[in-house]
Amino acid sequence: MSAINPHKNDWLLETVAFRKANLSEVLHENQKTSQTLYSIYQAIQPVGLINGQLFGEMRYPNSETWSSLDKTKVLFADCLLTSTLLLLDNKKLKDTEAIDKSIAKTLANISKFYFSIYPEQKISTRTFFGQKKSDSRLAEIIIENRIKNVVAGKNKFVEQFFHNGMLFLDIYTFSRWINTSGDEVASGLFKTLLEELRFSIVKIIAAAAHANQKIATAERDFLEYFLANAWLPFGKIAEARSIFNKGIEISELNLHPDSTWVVKKYFLEMSIVTIWADKIIDDDEMYFLEKFCVYLELTNRDLENSLLSIKEIVPNKQLQWKEM
Repeated sequence: MSAINPHKNDWLLETVAFRKANLSEVLHENQKTSQTLYSIYQAIQPVGLINGQLFGEMRYPNSETWSSLDKTKVLFADCLLTSTLLLLDNKKLKDTEAIDKSIAKTLANISKFYFSIYPEQKISTRTFFGQKKSDSRLAEIIIENRIKNVVAGKNKFVEQFFHNGMLFLDIYTFSRWINTSGDEVASGLFKTLLEELRFSIVKIIAAAAHANQKIATAERDFLEYFLANAWLPFGKIAEARSIFNKGIEISELNLHPDSTWVVKKYFLEMSIVTIWADKIIDDDEMYFLEKFCVYLELTNRDLENSLLSIKEIVPNKQLQWKEM
């Protein structure tokens, strides 16, 4: 199989070819659990589109020369494909026709999903000469537009975490939306779901930042970075800043009621990295994480696994905490 070239048209079709030739990860995750959303988390978490790791367990030919932007767009596309393939059972995953049908459905629906959920996107469906763009080419353009703000600033790791976390929400929502009618009513519901999930993150950032009664400059910077990239309505942005300034108790979070185990784990890991902003997790902050874990109805093992997975990818292993 030829290498993927992220700089030329049809890189998405090359990514499709790679995934079809390497279905072992998908088969492995489906064999471990019958819960589709759990499978999606298990497949996507190690490659970083939930915890900020730039490039995880998936390996592509010649990928060592890719930029962060190239890595992220190929990973994002691959995860969109993987999340829909995980909706198939293992019997169908061994059927070439079923796989081709699922992939074709994914490529055709990426543009439909984004035009419905993010109608503010101004992307033409036709070429300069008036020809209709293929499903794969239109999906390529949309994916490139969605990840164009890959960060490279002084707070690269945590900003990358929030950036990738928003992409994870896209994957999570897309994997659920693709099994609906995709009509205006369904799309409206998922558009509202994504907005409310993002606003929940703002409240989590605020609660985590106030965990030890001291607001680090980096924590405020992370809030502003998240708001700049979360596509929240103007009124919600003003409310978010007000909540952050005042602080909010865990009991007052009132997170979105559609919080599946996958989303709860995402919430937990967002809170861990917010607290990590000053490179230290102290006793008060660890106590907050334990209380937040109980509030989310997650187990101590969930917390331990999230702490360990984030510690593993922290640049230069700069994270310190007193309890594990």
